[in-house]
Amino acid sequence: MSSFWEKLQKWGNFTAGEIVPEPGDETSFVFRAYGGQTKLKQVALGFYRQVQEIRSDTKMSVEGHSEKIKAAAKKALTQLDEAARIYLEPVEKRLQELRIAFRIDPLPADDVVSTLREIEMRGLLLTSDSGKRWEILRAAIESKDTVVFRAFSNAPAFLRLVNEEVMAKCRRAWAEQLNPKVAKELSDMEEACAILTSSFSEAYQGIGEMGMVIDDSLRSRLQGLSQRGLDLAAASFEQHRLQREVTDAQGNPMPPATKVINTGD
Repeated sequence: MSSFWEKLQKWGNFTAGEIVPEPGDETSFVFRAYGGQTKLKQVALGFYRQVQEIRSDTKMSVEGHSEKIKAAAKKALTQLDEAARIYLEPVEKRLQELRIAFRIDPLPADDVVSTLREIEMRGLLLTSDSGKRWEILRAAIESKDTVVFRAFSNAPAFLRLVNEEVMAKCRRAWAEQLNPKVAKELSDMEEACAILTSSFSEAYQGIGEMGMVIDDSLRSRLQGLSQRGLDLAAASFEQHRLQREVTDAQGNPMPPATKVINTGD
């Protein structure tokens, strides 16, 4: 038995971890992701038990076993397709909406006054040392000073005021200041979606292998899920890496984000 089936049988878990929604949060998309993972378990374990029943039929030939298992696998894969439509696709769509909400749009081309103020502020900041710039950037985030923050955020590469890694984290902190509720939902959704995508991939792979029905169509689905999972995992990892303490010359850390997803065994 593969490690996937052993883990699913013994602990009821997927390798990627378990999605744990907050109590009383039944209307959230994280809860929908949790529902999707629960549905996956039902489909996968239902298929596994059906396979055991087929194999225990001593009156059936080896070829008969194989055909019945393939038919059961195809049915289970169809159920996974339906679960992906109901659970995974809406979760991915919501995640994209949240990412769009977090974008920091450039100033309109005709907003000359604001653009000139931004350029002027950037010129002043260029005369400061890196420690002082970091203090100014932190203060701008805390006070929601748009002009100063945009001077940092929109600086061209050849006039970068702080390194891009720090700036990426500061853009997240800025968005959290403006809308902490959306920021928390985005953080939760990135992890939940990464886990759910990986869980779907595991289930498709496990059923396909046990049912001996891995064809070009299933390979294509697995490849798509694998790439989406890698992109999501990379985004989630980068987010939390950037949310670790980024310390300035005086050792002042930015606050870390809250996590609600348990990815342990």
